[in-house]
Amino acid sequence: MGEKTAFEELSFLFAKGNDEIKSAACKEILGLSGNDSMIDDLVGVHHIINPELVKLMASDNELGMMAGSVLVNLSSHPNGAQSLVGLHCSSHMSCRPDVLRSALIGRCVENICNANSKLADICSMILSNISRDLPCVQMLSEELDGNILQRLMDILFSPDFNKSGCDLQHLPNVFANIAQSPVIRSYIIERAEQFKNNFLNSMHSVELLGNENKYRKRGLLALYRNLSLNKADHTLILDGAVIRLFTSALFTLVNSLKYDHDSHTEVGKKSMDPELCVLLLDTLLVFCATKRGRNIMRECDVYVALKEVHATTNDKAIEIATEKIVDILIRTEEEIGIDDYLDLEIPNHLVEKFEKCDVEDAKEIEESKMN
Repeated sequence: MGEKTAFEELSFLFAKGNDEIKSAACKEILGLSGNDSMIDDLVGVHHIINPELVKLMASDNELGMMAGSVLVNLSSHPNGAQSLVGLHCSSHMSCRPDVLRSALIGRCVENICNANSKLADICSMILSNISRDLPCVQMLSEELDGNILQRLMDILFSPDFNKSGCDLQHLPNVFANIAQSPVIRSYIIERAEQFKNNFLNSMHSVELLGNENKYRKRGLLALYRNLSLNKADHTLILDGAVIRLFTSALFTLVNSLKYDHDSHTEVGKKSMDPELCVLLLDTLLVFCATKRGRNIMRECDVYVALKEVHATTNDKAIEIATEKIVDILIRTEEEIGIDDYLDLEIPNHLVEKFEKCDVEDAKEIEESKMN
């Protein structure tokens, strides 16, 4: 065998040393994990350090918090995330991907579900980071059985669950990401009525698009949008109560964005989050696909609210998102002539045209941010 690299030496000290050495090595690894250029080197020794990091998170002491922070940094990079779920284990004889994956996810779930855990936020961030990577979502879905999902969903709609100062604002984003898995999406859809009720009870129109708890609200809105992407599920998750909530939130947005044309200042700009508004509008656009969805939105005055939003905001992303929906709702069903837009076969030349428009819209939005 050749000489060990510096990273291998450090990882063996971390894995095999006494508590004092382990703590010093963990601090060094934490510093390295915050450097993008070092991630691949750490992934190269993940079969040595990752099991120890997971083991240390059994305690929410200083060392456990450091270990969790290392995993947050590692999981924020695709290669690091994939190493954590065992997608980079093939070259290491000592690596057991299924054991490593189960241990990590089990530890994270354990801490999230423990109302007294100080590591709950760190663990939800780890799962949120991992689940951003599509190949990892499948691996996660294999570990999250019905009992685990139900426990996590109960906590999802209990923002005051943790008693140790963790707000679990990243947990909704975990669900938004893993809803990309057909298995997990089906699990939630099968409980659509319960999910809708919990969603409506936890979201209030007055504060829905505000900055307070924005990460939690972004995750919940993204989850609802992702659940709506399958038109077959619209009958279960699309109803007047949800659309009325969204409409009321849009009218609240208008009131908070009173524009002073003389001084060119927006009174409510700091109190709202444009990304939340765009997520809400994205969901409404998806619901525009079917005649039933369009009719519900017209009945709930979505069109009126959108016109007010468009006339009030100067956020380019919001303007473009509202225009896409208004262009559909302004037409009668007789003019539209089809029940479901998603059933249309779009010619290739039009697909290319639409894709070009999307690119131009994205460019316009980015340019507006720089002005």
